[in-house]
Amino acid sequence: MSRKSAFTLVELLVVIGIISVLIAILLPALNKARAAANTVACASNMRQIVTAMFMYANNNHGYLPPADLRLPGSPGNPQVLTWDDLLDPYLGLQRSQAVLESWRSSVDVPVLRCPADTLPVDPGLGVVARRRSYAITAETNPPIGGGFGRQLSVDASGMITDTGAPFVKITSARRPTETILLFEAIWPDNVIGYSGHDCHLRPADQSPGFKPIHNGKYNYAFADGHVRLMAPQDTIPAGQPLTYAGGMWTRTYNH
Repeated sequence: MSRKSAFTLVELLVVIGIISVLIAILLPALNKARAAANTVACASNMRQIVTAMFMYANNNHGYLPPADLRLPGSPGNPQVLTWDDLLDPYLGLQRSQAVLESWRSSVDVPVLRCPADTLPVDPGLGVVARRRSYAITAETNPPIGGGFGRQLSVDASGMITDTGAPFVKITSARRPTETILLFEAIWPDNVIGYSGHDCHLRPADQSPGFKPIHNGKYNYAFADGHVRLMAPQDTIPAGQPLTYAGGMWTRTYNH
């Protein structure tokens, strides 16, 4: 008669122990590989967005989209076109005009979200809101300078009511290879189609608590189209605090 063999309890524990050791060895490597892949995918997203911005500028006499256009609407709930809404056709999207003009979008757009951005949406914005991981550098009134995006309001006649230069040309950057155009902004209320956190002036505004999501760094897209992985403090002059609005965040001064 044949006799079936089986694992003893000791042998089973040895196998489990070996598997546990292998997992402990391989897991950090897998996590690093996943993090590296997320960083690359994020950079690819940003290149696509910047390319769309260049296409927009090419069709609009060299002017980049504003951070947002606030259109006439009901009090406290104006219709808003954010920079990502204005890039809709250049990103190959076909969202409806109603979606584009809504205060916040319920339509997910993968290119607007970094895969490493796992921050949940602020519950106050509703369950339909979709995350947006990026923002453009904020323009300020002349002669200060600043970045590229302004927040504008339009009256019922279609006239822009803000003073100062309402739109900014991509060619206005004195050193495009060192001037940030698009950056990561990881906030709970940075959602598609929403004017909150669609533009900022300094690295301190990138997230609450200054927590870069790519191993202590963020991806930054520059006015010449290239994307660079950097620590936030490396975007401003040495010795300046993260609240400093200058350095690579401006197109006209403090370089």
